[in-house]
Amino acid sequence: MLFVWLLLALSWGAHSVVDTRTTVKECDWYSAENHVKQWIAFARAFQGPRDLHALDCFGASCRIRKTWTDRGFESEAYDVSLDPHGQDLSTKKGFRSLVLLGLRLLPNSIIVAGPPCSCFIFLSCSYHLRHQYGPKGATWKPGVRLSNLLVTNFVAWLQVMLAVGSGIKFMIEQPRGSWMFKLKCMRRFQKAANLRLLSTHMGAFDHLMEKPTWLLTNLSGGERLEKSMNKELRAKIKKRQLELGVVPYKKKDGKVCGTKWLPQSAAYTPSFCRAVFNIWAKCWLLLQN
Repeated sequence: MLFVWLLLALSWGAHSVVDTRTTVKECDWYSAENHVKQWIAFARAFQGPRDLHALDCFGASCRIRKTWTDRGFESEAYDVSLDPHGQDLSTKKGFRSLVLLGLRLLPNSIIVAGPPCSCFIFLSCSYHLRHQYGPKGATWKPGVRLSNLLVTNFVAWLQVMLAVGSGIKFMIEQPRGSWMFKLKCMRRFQKAANLRLLSTHMGAFDHLMEKPTWLLTNLSGGERLEKSMNKELRAKIKKRQLELGVVPYKKKDGKVCGTKWLPQSAAYTPSFCRAVFNIWAKCWLLLQN
C-alpha cells in the first residue's frame, strides 16, 4: 500500500515541524464537508457504547489521553502518526474512524484538538502565502491544499459532533500567529457552537518557549487558562532555556529558521494538560449532581 509523508518544501530550517501529512495520493483524498448530513444520519443510527470522557484529537504525544486515564477517566487519542492508515483524516477511512471515536463520547465530555498548524503559521508564510483576503493561501500548492482539506474535514467532524453530542466541550488550540481560525469554516463553527477565543502563553505552563496561543472553547471556567506575558514570566522562561541550552530559533541567510528544539513545541506540557483537566473535571462533577 502506498505510504506517503507529504513533506512540504518550506524554507524554515531542517528541524521544522511539518505536521501536514497524508498516506494517499491526492486523487484519493476525501472531502467530508459536502457529506455532513449523511454523516449526521450515520451518527444518529449509532448503537455502540458511549464510554469516553475525553478525545485527544491530533494528539501524537497522547498527553491529554494520559492525563485523563491516569485519573481514572476513559480517553482515546487520534493522530495519523499513531495509526497512519486508520487515522489519516485526508481519507474516508480516517474520517470514519474519527466519527466512530467521537460517537463514543459521553455527555459533557471534552474534545481537545490542535489541528496541524505547520502550514498556517508565520514560519511557513513564504510557502502558504495566506493573507487577510485569502486565508486559504496558495491553493496551487499541494501542501496548502492538504492543510486546508484537513481543517475542512475536521470542521465537518465537529459539525457532526455538535449535531449528535450532548453538552460536548470543545478546546481547539492554535499558535497565536496561525491563520486557521480565520478560515470561513472555522468561523462558522465558532458561531454555531458559541465558542469564545481565549489568549494564553504555553510558557506559563512550563513550556520551553513563550508560545503565544489561541484557545477556542466553550468550556466553562476556560478563562482560567488565559495567561499574559510579563517580565517575570519571560525571565523564568529564559532561565529555563539557558539551563537546558534551548535555542528555538536562529537566523540563517536572513531567514528565521527552527532548530532541533522546535518540534518539541507541538506537544502539550503536563502542566497544561492538568490545568485543562482540572477545569473540565470541576464542570463534570457539577453536572453529575
